[in-house]
Amino acid sequence: MVAPPMNAVTAMNAVTAMTPMTPMTPDPAMPSPRPARPARPGWLPEVDAARCTGCGWCVAACDLHLLSLEVVQWRKISTLHDADRCTGCSDCAVKCPFHVITMRKGGGRLTPATATHSCT
Repeated sequence: MVAPPMNAVTAMNAVTAMTPMTPMTPDPAMPSPRPARPARPGWLPEVDAARCTGCGWCVAACDLHLLSLEVVQWRKISTLHDADRCTGCSDCAVKCPFHVITMRKGGGRLTPATATHSCT
């Protein structure tokens, strides 16, 4: 004998009925997925805009959402929007797969104006 066909809801109900759901609790012995880096006031990220590929890894790494990608001359470039709120934690520099971002004491820049673009 062949079982009648199931739709997605019926199948999900059958699966959840077989396995009881237990709430997941964090294990206190396990470290957090990413340890917080200490704040370093006065240090700001500086990007080499000519080498920035616009991949967005630095944007995703910034917990304060201070970085974004800006289109300049048909290229995406990382831009720092509020330097006063930047903690200097260097998460963006660590995450950059191309080592384009460096941390500088006393004020950095993530502005596309520092880039030299050539149209070829």
